[in-house]
Amino acid sequence: MIADGSTELQQFHDFLGKRLAMGDAAVSVESAVDDFRQYQQELADLQSKLQVAEAQSARGESAPFDAAATKAVLQARLCLA
Repeated sequence: MIADGSTELQQFHDFLGKRLAMGDAAVSVESAVDDFRQYQQELADLQSKLQVAEAQSARGESAPFDAAATKAVLQARLCLA
């Protein structure tokens, strides 16, 4: 998935460079390519979900973010876990 005009090779270079910078130099080429493909799929899934959310918001089907309410829901879920 090429979202910003860069080539897939440039995106792979950036992805691999970040992994190497984090000390992940022992990864095989095959594993790095597999991980990059998985990253691309996850990114495409996220972009799709964001497009749906943007369309819903454009139709007035959203509300402002309520941090306090979100915290309360998360705290209730954590207490039940």
